[in-house]
Amino acid sequence: MQHPLPLQVLPLSAEFVERLASIDREGGEGYWNSEDFTNAMASDFRSSVLVSDGVAIGWSIARKTGGTAHLYNLTIAPAYRGLGLCRFMLDELTCWAHEQNIPCVWLEVRAGNTRAIDIYLRYGFAAVGSRRLYYNRPDGSWEDGILMSCKSRRVQCP
Repeated sequence: MQHPLPLQVLPLSAEFVERLASIDREGGEGYWNSEDFTNAMASDFRSSVLVSDGVAIGWSIARKTGGTAHLYNLTIAPAYRGLGLCRFMLDELTCWAHEQNIPCVWLEVRAGNTRAIDIYLRYGFAAVGSRRLYYNRPDGSWEDGILMSCKSRRVQCP
């Protein structure tokens, strides 16, 4: 998918860790901290950073598990939301999955994250189940997770 912003998708590296943790806090989520990103770099996760004009503006973290791919996190900086960047990153992820002969991408999303659920549904994901009280909120309460899946497919790769 072509995008009017100058975009690059780069592997997660140490230079991006603090900026990505800051984006997560800016968005009010605050679930991923610097240590989480550092751990992702040291693992077999596929960690991608979305960069525009040299500035990290989002990321995705996924993993090939068996014959499927699992998207653990996809976040766009608040100032860049609503510009189609989530779709851009989903295209990048499903392109990778297709190239790896992975037939299906899975994810869980917080039931209260209706904006993300809408984006995933419009992209072609389907809700296939739920996980009761799956996510712990910062205030100590819990919320359900919605399990979604989408067939990987050839797209115009970013």
